[in-house]
Formats: sequence, structure tokens, C-alpha cells
Amino acid sequence: MKLKQPYDEIVHWGYDMPDDYREIEDCFLSNLEAPVVRYAGRTFKSYYAVEWCYFGYHIIDPTRSLARMVARCVEKAGISPWPQCDFLHMLMRDLGFNPFGGRVTLADRAAFWTMFPGVMYDFLADSYVSEFVRFYPKPDHSVFRVINNPFFYRDAHASEKRLVVLAETDGVPFALDRTKVVPTPRLLAYEIAVLIHGLHDEGLVRSVRDSLIPVIAEAMSDCKLTPKPRDPVRRG
Repeated sequence: MKLKQPYDEIVHWGYDMPDDYREIEDCFLSNLEAPVVRYAGRTFKSYYAVEWCYFGYHIIDPTRSLARMVARCVEKAGISPWPQCDFLHMLMRDLGFNPFGGRVTLADRAAFWTMFPGVMYDFLADSYVSEFVRFYPKPDHSVFRVINNPFFYRDAHASEKRLVVLAETDGVPFALDRTKVVPTPRLLAYEIAVLIHGLHDEGLVRSVRDSLIPVIAEAMSDCKLTPKPRDPVRRG
């Protein structure tokens, strides 16, 4: 997908990166083909080094789903998974998840578990960045995972009256913020299925998605919430 608007640039200087960082060609991660699922910030391109002579970038639209891209990254990790750890660790930092920069709040933890699949937490918690990710344990089940506004709880004045409860799966409650972009029930169901189960068992993901679609559709209909995706939904 070609970008239709300017994007922000982030440069993490390190190792032997070229002075003209825009010459870097290797793309480690991109979610530009993923569907829009949330209200978020601007598209950004982040350049960084993983090791000597090993540098690249990721290009991320925060409004688009990260779940499938991240799950695939985890599954591609081999016997020495440090490159994938670096990719995902840097992605977290670029999106504002940085416990070393201050206290990690419940709002941060809720956002983490709303944007990234659980398989990412397990993967990083068993890696050399475990000290980083351990600050983000699951919030308890009284906290909604607000799909289209992951940082909902950062706004101390945000009323839960804005939320539409979609479904609960594996004891985790998911909701929508009615004031933000509204994805379709099918897209929401698939996003939830990947967040909970990753992609290791695609049959399970499809089964969970299919079981959630009517539940989510009914919840949205009861609240007169009409899907308003920003662009066409791609097949998942």
C-alpha cells in the first residue's frame, strides 16, 4: 500500500547506521495492509539497528490492526529469536510503552493488552527484554479492552457510559468507544480472536471469530451503533 499522506520519522541511532538513514531498505514490520480498527496517531516510519550491519525500519499506522502482524512476527522467530525481540521491543517503545521512562499505569497495561496479542507478551517475557515487558501484566477482568480506543483509561474524565460492551471471551471483556471509529462485527470478532489466541491454530481463530460475530452484531444493534470503517475491510 502506498502512503497517501506524509508520515512521521523516528530514528534510533546505533551501531554503524548510515548517516543518510533514508537509504535503509529492509522493512522489518509493516501493518499498512491491515484494516483500521482504532482511533490513534499518525503513521510513522522508525529506523533502527538490530546488530552490526543489520539495520532496517518498520512503518506503522497506529489506527490499523497490529495483532496479525505481531503474531506472525512471533511465529517466524527461530532458535535465536533476538531479531524479532528487537523488532517488537522497538515497536512498543515507538508506540509509547516504556516503563523505564516512568511508572506503568493500569491504563498503559490495558492499552498493551488491547493492541498486542497475548502471544507477544509470552514471547517477550521469555526473552532478554523480559525486564521490560514484565511491567505489563494483564489487567484484571474488571477493566474493558476498548478495541477502537486502547488508551481510553488514560483520560481520567472518560465515562464508561461511552462504552458499548461487545463480548466476553476467555473471561476478558471487550468494548467499543461509541465516540470513535466503529469497525464491522466481523473485523472486531477477528481482532479479538487473534488477540486472545494468536495465529498458531488458524482453525481455532476462525471458530472463535465466527462464534463472536453474531454476539458483537447484536450488541452493536441493541445500542444502535452502525459500523463506520475508515476504509474497506480486508479479508482476515
